[in-house]
Amino acid sequence: MSVLLLLLGCNPSATQGGVLVGNPGEVTTKTARSAGLSYLSGSANVSSLSLADCDGSEVAVVEGVRLDLLGSVLLLPDGEWCALRIDFDGPAEWAVSDGADTARLELNPDSLELFNSSGFSTSGAVLTLQLGDEDWLQPEMFSGGDIIDDTELTSLLRESSMLTTGADGEGLIADPFDDASALGEAPAEDVGCNEEVTTRALLLPLLVLGGGLRRRQRPQRT
Repeated sequence: MSVLLLLLGCNPSATQGGVLVGNPGEVTTKTARSAGLSYLSGSANVSSLSLADCDGSEVAVVEGVRLDLLGSVLLLPDGEWCALRIDFDGPAEWAVSDGADTARLELNPDSLELFNSSGFSTSGAVLTLQLGDEDWLQPEMFSGGDIIDDTELTSLLRESSMLTTGADGEGLIADPFDDASALGEAPAEDVGCNEEVTTRALLLPLLVLGGGLRRRQRPQRT
């Protein structure tokens, strides 16, 4: 079973070079729970994981690493940001079990982008990058064995992942939709964010409406 994900602190192949100054934060990767399933392993090659400020300037956090998708920890540079982007180099793969059988999930998300047009701080922050939403996978999906390159699941993964301050999806920091109503703030174009980032954030909800994918209510941003 596969999927995307950023970071890795415990995998010796995913190390960060240089020394982070200031008061760096950290982010832990996790995959959303799915009732009746457990994750045995997960990994993906990531060409880059980067942060972008609201002027559009990007800073690469890691480049060219193999990441564990089940709870890695990565240091983030101190600063104020409006977007986080992960670019994958090939498929992400997971091994999943329903307690009796094991199956493989392999998806090709290409990239994952999370936005917050009002900006978020990584200074001393302890964040969670949650891949997928609660119960985004169902045991019956694997009744036929492995799932390889499923288009709908790939879209659901990209559209339901989030950056939070809590380990269980609470304290929403950034998501693919930049929901200004949850923030109680002005639309993204009024807060000085990069035009390209803003355009992607505004167009993504239209893709979800057209695709008819199931989504649970998002937590409120902090």
